[in-house]
Amino acid sequence: MAVLGKKDSGKTFIIEEILKRLSDKYKILVLKHVSKQTFEIDIPGKDSWRFKKSGAHAVGIISKSRTALIMDTKHEMDPVDTIRNIEKILGYEFDLVLMEGFSNVVGSNKAVYKIIAIRNKKDVEYFLGRIDGPILAMFSRGKTDFDNGIPDIEDIDNVVSKI
Repeated sequence: MAVLGKKDSGKTFIIEEILKRLSDKYKILVLKHVSKQTFEIDIPGKDSWRFKKSGAHAVGIISKSRTALIMDTKHEMDPVDTIRNIEKILGYEFDLVLMEGFSNVVGSNKAVYKIIAIRNKKDVEYFLGRIDGPILAMFSRGKTDFDNGIPDIEDIDNVVSKI
């Protein structure tokens, strides 16, 4: 399932609310798309950061309760392949995968359900013109600038119940 929307439309909020309501019952993976060419998740000055900056092609960080892999890629990885690889590493499948963003990758995929976070009427027009396949819900963090019947923060339980 993809949660799509423009910047500051409430995508992260929607995913947080879904997680709060469903993570006790289901195994959930969240993939976030970052539109910037590069991003940093490691802490500057720490050993793993220093290894990567010194030329390591990939750095794994492993503890008793958490694992991370930091690597450079020549191209953006396909989210479906990424899901399969994570499941293979963990040894189990997820019940639900939530993708934040990835509009250009999954927007036309008819197998991926979508929740669209909107701020205004322009957002609705933009996404309806570009999205194909099932739209589970449109959602707004607050009242929109037009009368539309789109669920807002008070209706989050209704949106989650459709999953």
